[in-house]
Amino acid sequence: MTAVALKSHLSSPLMARLIPYLALFGGMMTLACGTSFAKTLFPVIGAQG
Repeated sequence: MTAVALKSHLSSPLMARLIPYLALFGGMMTLACGTSFAKTLFPVIGAQG
């Protein structure tokens, strides 16, 4: 995508409203995956690391 096409795509009202929600969803998914991974590591290496 060129910069002009990207700028016009992001300037649409729908995308402007969706971007914060998509960022929030992505952050929540990252946190959930990280905590699940950490949960499996605690029995293996312990809390002290």
